[in-house]
Amino acid sequence: MSFQTFFTTVPDKEQVPFPYQQRLAEEPWPETLIVPTGFGKTAAVLAAWLWKTARQDPKTPRRLVYCLPMRTLVEQTEEVARDWIQAAKSHLNISVQLDVLMGGRTGGRRSIPPWMLAPDRPTILIGTQDLLVSAALMRGYGAPRYRWPVDFALLNNDVLWVFDEVQLTGAALATSAQLEAFRRRFNSCRPCGTLWMSATLDPVWLRTVDFAPADSARPHDLSEADLSQARHLWRARKRLCRLDVSTNDLAKKEGLKAYTSALAAAARDRAKSGKNTIVFLNTVARAQAVYEALGQAAGGVKRLLMHSRFRKVDRDRLTKRLRGDPANGGRILVTTQALEAGVDVSSALMITEIAPWSSLVQRFGRCNRYGECGEDGADVLWIDLDDAYAPPYTSDDFRLSREKLTGLEACGPADLAAIAPSAPCRGHVIRRRDLLDLFDTDPDLSGFDIDISLYVRDADDTDVRLFWRHLPEREDPAEDAPEPGRDELCPAPIAGAKRLLGRGARAWRRDPLARQWRRIGKDEVFPGMVIWIDAVSGGYDTEKGFDPDSKATVVCETVLPTAAQDGPGDDPDSLTGAAGKRGVRVSLAKHSAHVRDNAAALCAGLAVPKRDRETVVEAALWHDLGKAHPAFVAKTRDALGNGIEPPLAKWPSAIQAKARAPDERRYFRHELASSLGYLAQQGWSEQASLAAYLIAAHHGKVRMRLRALPKEQGPAGTDGLFARGVHHGDLLPETRLDGLVVPETRLDLDLMRLGDGPCGASWSARTQALLEEHGPFRLAWLEALVRIADWRASDAEERAGDDDV
Repeated sequence: MSFQTFFTTVPDKEQVPFPYQQRLAEEPWPETLIVPTGFGKTAAVLAAWLWKTARQDPKTPRRLVYCLPMRTLVEQTEEVARDWIQAAKSHLNISVQLDVLMGGRTGGRRSIPPWMLAPDRPTILIGTQDLLVSAALMRGYGAPRYRWPVDFALLNNDVLWVFDEVQLTGAALATSAQLEAFRRRFNSCRPCGTLWMSATLDPVWLRTVDFAPADSARPHDLSEADLSQARHLWRARKRLCRLDVSTNDLAKKEGLKAYTSALAAAARDRAKSGKNTIVFLNTVARAQAVYEALGQAAGGVKRLLMHSRFRKVDRDRLTKRLRGDPANGGRILVTTQALEAGVDVSSALMITEIAPWSSLVQRFGRCNRYGECGEDGADVLWIDLDDAYAPPYTSDDFRLSREKLTGLEACGPADLAAIAPSAPCRGHVIRRRDLLDLFDTDPDLSGFDIDISLYVRDADDTDVRLFWRHLPEREDPAEDAPEPGRDELCPAPIAGAKRLLGRGARAWRRDPLARQWRRIGKDEVFPGMVIWIDAVSGGYDTEKGFDPDSKATVVCETVLPTAAQDGPGDDPDSLTGAAGKRGVRVSLAKHSAHVRDNAAALCAGLAVPKRDRETVVEAALWHDLGKAHPAFVAKTRDALGNGIEPPLAKWPSAIQAKARAPDERRYFRHELASSLGYLAQQGWSEQASLAAYLIAAHHGKVRMRLRALPKEQGPAGTDGLFARGVHHGDLLPETRLDGLVVPETRLDLDLMRLGDGPCGASWSARTQALLEEHGPFRLAWLEALVRIADWRASDAEERAGDDDV
C-alpha cells in the first residue's frame, strides 16, 4: 500500500495528502515544520510516523511523544490518534499502544500504565508540556515519585518528541532544545529526535547555549503544489477591522462590568444564524465575566464557555457541546488561549482582544477555517487594550502586534504569509549540571524537591492542580486517603490557588516522607503541587470552572478506593492478588529466575548491546537477594506453613501480618540489602558498581545516596551505621537464586561514609562515577530495564494463578 492510499483510509480523510504530508512520510524527519492552521499538521505527523514505523525505518524511534501546551488540545489529539492507529492496524498490520498523560492516579496496583511494560512496542504518548517535560526532567508532575526514573528513561531514549504550537510553550521551548542537545551529547541508548511545529515559527527561536538549529528561517513549508491543492484554505476571506469599545478602568469592578457588557452586546448583535461566533479574552476572569454578561441570550443564540480551568468531566461535557452544530440562532463561544491552537472549530465572526502576534495568527485560524464561508467571507474584529492590561502578556507583545495590525484589512493565510512571526519570550535555560543534579530523586529533609517549574512554564504561568472532597469540620484527611484521580483534578494558576487559600479555604498536600496529608497555607503553595481543598470552601463552579471567589460548596467527583500505600518503607510490589486477582506465593529462587529470564527477553527484543545486556540480566537475578534478610522474612510469616518455607519473594495481599514482629523493621528496604550482599560477594569491586546500582534502584527508593530516613532509628544500645532498615553487620543466610547458591553474607554499611574505606569507594562516589561514565539517559535506561523485567515477571506470576515455590 502506498502512503497516499494509506492516508485516505481514515474516516473524514478521504482526500489525498498534501504534498508536504507526503514528503514528511518519505523523507528524513526535519527539525521544524511550519504550516498554516487548518492544513493538517497533526494528521501529517501521525500518518508519517505510523508509515515509517510499519516500514521499520531505523531512524524513526519506537515512541512518539506528542507534547501540547494546553490541556484542552489533548483530548482532540487523542481522538485523531485513535483513528490513525486503527487505520494502521487495519491497513499496515501494526499494533500501536496509546496513552494520554493527564495527571492524577493511574490504574493498576503499582500505578504503571500498560505501555511502560512494553518499551519494545510502538507507542504514541499524548500530553501537556507540564506532565511530559517535567517527566523528561525526572520530576514528573502527577506521577508517582518512585516511578520518576522510568518515565525519565522512556522519554529520553527511543523517542521522537513533537512540540506542537511552539509559540505557546514558553519556558519549555528552550528546555526542549536543551534536552535535544543533551540527548545528543550524552548519547541516549536508542535513537531520538525532536520536531517543533507551528503556523508561526522561526527556527532561530530554538537556538540555545547548547543547541544550534539546522533549519533556516522561512515563511512556511508549503510548495506551489500544496497551495494549488489547498487554494480554498489559502485564499479564505477574512475581513479584519478594529472594534471600538471602552476599555477604561478594567481593574475596577464598574469598568470591567461596562467592558464585558459592551463586548457581550457586540457579539450578540453580530451573531450569525446557524454559525459560531468566537470571543477571545486574554484572561479566564474576563472570559467568565463576558459569559455571565451574555446570560441566556435572546433570539435563540446559545452560549458556551471554554477555558483551561475545568475538571476533566466538565471539560468533556463542554467539548461534546462544542462539537455539536450551532443552534439555528447561532452560538457564541467565549474562550481564552485554550481555543486558539489545535482545536478543530471554525466561526463566521470572531472578536478578539489584542494579543501577541503568534497568538493572533492562531486565533485568526479559527475563523472561516475551512473556507466554508465562501465568497461572503467572514469577519474578525480586534480590540485594543491599554498596556496596563497586558498580563499575562507584555506591553512589547501588544506594541509589536499593533505595528502588524496597522493597515491590515484581511487575515487569511495568504494575507499573513509575508509577515514575520514575533519571537516568544525566553525563559530560564537548563544547563548540564542542572540535569545531572535532577538525576537524584531523593527529597530534601523537609520533604521538598528541586523546583523545575522555571524550565516547564514561564515564571508567571505556573500551575497547581486542585481537587475537592468533603471532610468533616475540623478534621484532616486520613493517612490512607487515596491520591486524586484524573477526573478530580483541576489546573489552577498558582496566584489563584493562593487567593483561594488566603480567604480561608482548608487545604492539604501529600507529604511523601511522613506518608500523610499535611495542612498547608497560601505561602506553602508551589508550582506542580497537587492540593486537596475542602469542598465546603468553594473555589469551583461546573459552568464557570475554577473561581477562587466562589464560595458555594463544590460538587465532588466519585473517589475510587485507595490503592496500596507506597511510602519509603512500603513494599506493595511484593504483594499479589490486588484488583480482584487471586494471590499467589512465589519463592525467592523462582522469582529471581523469572525476572532474569524476562530481562534477557526484554534486552533481546530491544537489541541491547552484549555488555549492557549481561549487566542487566545479572542485576535481575540478584535484585531480591535481600528478601532472605530476617527483617523481610518476618513480614511473610503468616504466608508460610503447609510445606511452604522461606524466603518468599511474593505472597497474597490478603495475608497480612496483624502485628509487627520483633525482628521486623519499619523502613527496611530489601533492595539495599540485595545490593550490599551482591557487592560483598564481588569483593566490593568497583567493576560491580553498575550492577549493584541497578539492584538497589529497582524500586526507585535507593538510588544515588545512602542515608537514614528522618524518623528512622538504629539498633538499640549501639551507635552503629544504619540506613533504610539495614544495620551494619547484618547477616544474610545462605540463599538460592535459581541455580546460584549465595553463601552467608555480612552486610557492611561502610559505604555510607564519605571517601574510601575498607569497602573501597563510598556509595555516593560510585553512583556519581556511574553518572559521569554512562550519562543520565543511558544509566536510567538500564535502571528501567531491570524494573520493567521485574514488573513483567510479577504480572506473569499473578496471571499463572498458582503458587510457585
